[in-house]
Amino acid sequence: MKCSLLILATLILSGCLDTGEFNPDKTKLCHASLNGIEWEGESFLYANPNKNDTMDIVINVFNKESILREKLLFFNIPINLGTYLLHETNVSNRYFVTGASYQTILDDGDVLGEQYYVNDNSNDNWVEINNISFDSDKLIIDGMFKVKLFIDSTRGKIFEESPDSIVFSNGVLKMRED
Repeated sequence: MKCSLLILATLILSGCLDTGEFNPDKTKLCHASLNGIEWEGESFLYANPNKNDTMDIVINVFNKESILREKLLFFNIPINLGTYLLHETNVSNRYFVTGASYQTILDDGDVLGEQYYVNDNSNDNWVEINNISFDSDKLIIDGMFKVKLFIDSTRGKIFEESPDSIVFSNGVLKMRED
């Protein structure tokens, strides 16, 4: 029995060692330039439960106390290689179009602050999926993005100093489905 427990403990601990090889669990950080300033967040990839052939990408930014502060969301992105335009988006059509939104989060991480959406259909708003692979039936993607988002005009600004629009450029995606 002791021998079995020792072998089991050895296997578990050896699975935690960093071998320096590609580890899909470490592909959680995405980065971009937000209005010219380096920006980085922890990413999550989900197969869209409403549409089997699309995925949602969530990039969260947490503060030092691990409280959610920002959320960039790409939704209804086809699970195929290619460049996908992000369309004009709002709360009511979010489930029907390929789009994006960005929110700031207040208080203890559960109060919505400013909310931004794509409000034009220009070719400057896109997500590009360059590589798709699978590991243990989990989707892994690499890609890039650029998007300009505007404050939600139906809500207005919560803070007067908040910008009317924000631009994410040179965005890099490398993530694994949870």
